[in-house]
Amino acid sequence: MCGRYVGFDDGNDVIKDIYRQTFDRFPDAPIKIGEVFPTETVPILQGPDLAPVPMKWGYPGFKGKGVLINARAETVTEKYTFRDGILRSRCVIPTCGYYEWNKQKMKFRFNLPDDPTLYLGGFFVRFPDGDRFIILTTLPNDSVKDVHDRMPLILTEEMLPLWTTDTRAALDYLTKEMPELVKREV
Repeated sequence: MCGRYVGFDDGNDVIKDIYRQTFDRFPDAPIKIGEVFPTETVPILQGPDLAPVPMKWGYPGFKGKGVLINARAETVTEKYTFRDGILRSRCVIPTCGYYEWNKQKMKFRFNLPDDPTLYLGGFFVRFPDGDRFIILTTLPNDSVKDVHDRMPLILTEEMLPLWTTDTRAALDYLTKEMPELVKREV
């Protein structure tokens, strides 16, 4: 689930501003624009002021193999690999939508129906090469389940400051029903 997303497209002024702020503050960061793949560096929002910072997507895999890009919301606090991140360093991944493939390998893009900006819930930890983030996933709602059996944890705009600062509110949000999305074949 959620192995790719749209970091930025020209039609979204909110995301454009987040990217601009990140480029201004971190001019040497190799920030990816457009379709984002695991291990690429993108802006994420962290802290009480939701400051944008560049960060690499995915934890290094066990024994140097692969990369871990998602964690299940239902079990994230039980997993040693993820527990510290979800309890201490949650972040917001700002996007213009995300991609998923069905069993016939058809690609779909998911967005909110009335808002071009989609915020995903995640967390990060520090590794020798810098901070890296994970995107949380949850059970799909009706708008996603015919394409995939998981979907990202979508944060409402009102939830953003609580997500990064209030552990109890964040843990309670892990069980919330996700908003319906618009899907279109790409």
